[in-house]
Amino acid sequence: MRNQERWHGLRALSPMISLRWTRIFAVLYALAGCSFVALAQTSGEAPMKARLRVQQVSATASVNASTQGSAASTLRQILDAADTQLLNAVEQTRKFEMVPRDLNAVIREQDLAMSGNVNRLDPQAAKALQMAGVKYVAIVTVDNFQDITQTMQLEGGLGKTNAERRVIQLQAVIQVVESTKATVLRSTSVKIDNSATSETMAGASVEGRATNALTGAVARELATRAANEITDVIYPAKVVGYTMGVITFNRTKASGVDIGQYWELFAPGPNMVDPDTGESLGAEEVSIGWCVISDAGEKFSKAAAIVDNGIDKGTILRRRNGLPAGVDQNQRVTGSSTRSATQAAETTQGFQPIQTVQPVTGAVNPSVPVAERAAPLSPGTAIQGSPAKPSRLAIFVKNRAPGIPDERVMAMEDQITATATDASIEIIRREDVANAVARFATAGANAGMRSAESEVVDRLLSDRASATSLAQMLGADGLIVASMSSFDRETAAYNDGVQATTVDTFVLRCTYAVLDGASGGSLGSGTADSTASYRQTANLKVTADPTNTLLTDSGRQIGAGVRTYFANQSARRPSAAVEECEVQINTFLADMRVPRINRDANGEFSLTAETVEVGVFNAEVLVDGVSVGAAPGTMRLRPGLHKLRVQRQLCEPEDRMINVRPGMIISVPLRLTAEGRAQWMQNAAWFDTLKTNENLREVERVKAKAFADFLSNCGLKINLDTSGWGSLLGNFK
Repeated sequence: MRNQERWHGLRALSPMISLRWTRIFAVLYALAGCSFVALAQTSGEAPMKARLRVQQVSATASVNASTQGSAASTLRQILDAADTQLLNAVEQTRKFEMVPRDLNAVIREQDLAMSGNVNRLDPQAAKALQMAGVKYVAIVTVDNFQDITQTMQLEGGLGKTNAERRVIQLQAVIQVVESTKATVLRSTSVKIDNSATSETMAGASVEGRATNALTGAVARELATRAANEITDVIYPAKVVGYTMGVITFNRTKASGVDIGQYWELFAPGPNMVDPDTGESLGAEEVSIGWCVISDAGEKFSKAAAIVDNGIDKGTILRRRNGLPAGVDQNQRVTGSSTRSATQAAETTQGFQPIQTVQPVTGAVNPSVPVAERAAPLSPGTAIQGSPAKPSRLAIFVKNRAPGIPDERVMAMEDQITATATDASIEIIRREDVANAVARFATAGANAGMRSAESEVVDRLLSDRASATSLAQMLGADGLIVASMSSFDRETAAYNDGVQATTVDTFVLRCTYAVLDGASGGSLGSGTADSTASYRQTANLKVTADPTNTLLTDSGRQIGAGVRTYFANQSARRPSAAVEECEVQINTFLADMRVPRINRDANGEFSLTAETVEVGVFNAEVLVDGVSVGAAPGTMRLRPGLHKLRVQRQLCEPEDRMINVRPGMIISVPLRLTAEGRAQWMQNAAWFDTLKTNENLREVERVKAKAFADFLSNCGLKINLDTSGWGSLLGNFK
């Protein structure tokens, strides 16, 4: 219903716009997620009408059982006539959005639209599973009925006349039920006692009963009074203007207002609560005046004030059968409204149900434009304006929902990126910046060779880098982290006695947050729930995968929420990036030392009992999965936690977490691989043949040179000054 209203409103924008262009605008409007309703609410227009379903007028079982013969036929005529008259009378109040009782025709049309035989992009095509909810239900039940006929013969100048007097007495109970809580707002009883008389002269032939018109009159009166009672419960009559003793109020001739009627006026007081049960008893009403109707119009009515003890805009009116004792019906007062223009505007917006219609929370229908339902990240309320410098955000999506394939994560990233990007937000995606292009397709120009090395490099980022670190590497100020939390399926079976319906509803619940790029702390967060429903009937069978619909809708909600957050100038922004600091990284062999070699004044070399450490040079240093240099050496890193890896040929990679701070010195011991250790033992075996302080012979010098070459080729060096091994290696080179 709301979609139809928006469509008609769009067509009414200009009579000069052709139907073709109007449809184009409607499709663009739907794709953009615009909302005339949302704009209307922000501009201060009146809220939408309350939805009402009027149940078929019926009689109690005891009344049906006790009514026989022609009286039973009369009762059925009155019930049928009152049923149609009641729908018309309620519609004439222009207070409600009516919802039909019999939905079979609507469901059949929706089934046809989903069958594939109807253009789904047609804005006037029926949309399944989008029926308007009903806030109020009105029930009219006849609990007493009498149809009494009296006949007699009257003597007259023209002879005997056959006279018939017919009386129809009817009593009905009118209930208004709030459908969400299934509570009765008010139950009212009405009594109708109407009669009609007809005469037939002797010898005259008459077909039908002249008193049958009485059934129509009773039905109309029942419908009119029931409509007024229903309207008064949800929308009490209120004063909209009061000037020089003339009251203007929001009731019409069609709703039962007539010249000469007396109405009592009440000032609405505070809400009353039962002290024992805590139940709301409604608002207190204090009598402050009386009036008599002077004009019953098509859009509003007017009355002359008789008693004025504080009549003002917003005062409630209720119809009465007469004036109380002591009130002069000829008296007139000349009061006027004392409210300001602002207060008057607030009062005119008060034409809303006593039970305020609250927005629905929970699962979100994907057909509703995102702008209407995306919950903004806290602190939330968007205002105009955006920062001069766009915020650069890296996006990451986590999948915690069993049933959603992991490969669909990228689909949600696509939707978030497309919706969130605007003049104030830049989105950086790891897939676009860091991953190999071969990830984009399995065939065609982007397929590449699908080499294992490419896969390893791409996966290394996932294995080694945190989201915050990767965002920093990508140059992002902050992060969007979305999580698919749960994926549920609910099945509902419904049979109204005419048609059986089964509805499968799939619900995807997501959370998301904006994180600070430097600290990783959350700046704002929100939720996005999406539903996709599929209806099965005897005439319609639907088989579909809901995941694409849910991911698309959730992604749009999250993107809209992020945009709303950054449109709020009071919302916290990602902090400035922390300056990088220098960190010294040294590397050496763990548990591997060699004897120290001394050189005497004669240039002779000899082995000593002292051992020295073996350093590792040109070792590759990776921080958060990205190569940043070689050790030993000085690196520039951002302060905070990082994943460090140091690797070198013939050495086992060394992994550790480091908390970087300025001036930090990190010593990383590396261990030889099995192959490296075997080569070490083979080349270092000659040490066992030497004696301490014994001069090295030529053969030992050759073996020393071979060991020195081994160290050099492996990226190792003796951590010593120019004497000893340093001089020996230098001489050998």
